[in-house]
Formats: sequence, structure tokens, C-alpha cells
Amino acid sequence: MTFHHQPVKKRLPRVCLWIYLLTALSAVIYLIFTQSTAFAEFWNNTVGAFLRRIFAYLLVWLPFSGAELLIILIPVFLVFLILHGARKYCDSNRSLLVYLGMLLSGVCVVGIIFVWSFAAGYYAETLDEKLALSRTPSTADELKSTADLLSDELDALTGEIIFLPDGSSVMPYSLNEMNSKLLDAYEALREK
Repeated sequence: MTFHHQPVKKRLPRVCLWIYLLTALSAVIYLIFTQSTAFAEFWNNTVGAFLRRIFAYLLVWLPFSGAELLIILIPVFLVFLILHGARKYCDSNRSLLVYLGMLLSGVCVVGIIFVWSFAAGYYAETLDEKLALSRTPSTADELKSTADLLSDELDALTGEIIFLPDGSSVMPYSLNEMNSKLLDAYEALREK
């Protein structure tokens, strides 16, 4: 039984055109992020948070960062697809351009995912703004004193943490309870 490879179509598939349109929309959204902290904050806390939860649910089984895996594998995968696929499936310059256009739409999907999920966080309020902290220059001694203080407080609390045999710890709170406790702790620490 012999397999015949289908040559690349002579026209870019319609789905690629939709991806390019969505890429243009994503570029506009990204531009708005850069100009409006309020919009970036809104997007980060709604659309972005929802999509990040989905990705966290889908990728929780990975023992490493999914984003880091993408950063490492995408260039390697693209080089392989360009060299291998172009030789195998492209029989003319036009089919090569269509093939490259299809690959580019795949890269655009990664860009769309980044913009819709993570990019707003780079333009949203900074942590010091969220916690109403004033930014002042710190000396190395002040940073060391703060690190020592936090380390001592963490050491004092270690006995209250439940550790599993694999070394991981158990969080005894829901996500909302933990967020509330973290905000309260930052507020108390800020006052100190």
C-alpha cells in the first residue's frame, strides 16, 4: 500500500484568513492595553483570568511550565515544518507561499493566546499600586533586613504547614480565602 502526499492547496484555507483577522483584532486590543491601564486591568481580571484558569486546568499535569515548553519547542518545530514540509508537500512557489501562510497562521494562534490571556498583565496596575504602597529607593541593607524579617517569620510558621511525603504542602483554604488572607497580610506588612 502506497501513500500519496497531498500537495498543499493553491489557496490559503479560510480558517487561516479568520486567524489573521483575529490577529489584527488582538493587535488592536494589545495597543489599547498599552494606552489604558484601566482597560488592561479590566481585561486581566476578566477575560485573561478566565483563559488562564482554563490553561491551568488543562496543563496542571505538566511538571514544568507550558509557556517555557512552547518557547523552546516552537522554533524547533517551525524549522522542522518549514524544511520537511516544504520539500514534501510543495510543488510550486505558490504552494510554498500557501504552506508558509498556513504555518504563519499557527504562529499567530500562539500570539492571540498570549494577548488574550497574559499580555494585559504587563500593562495593568503594578503591585505597589494595587497595595497602595509608595515607591521609594531602597538600600541593599534595607532589602537584606526585609528578607531576614520575612525569613524569620516564615521559619516560625513552618510548624503549622502540612507537608505531604513528596515534599509538597497542602493549602487549607479555598482560592478566594487565600487571596483575602494574602491581601490582609500585605496590608499588615505594609503598615509595619
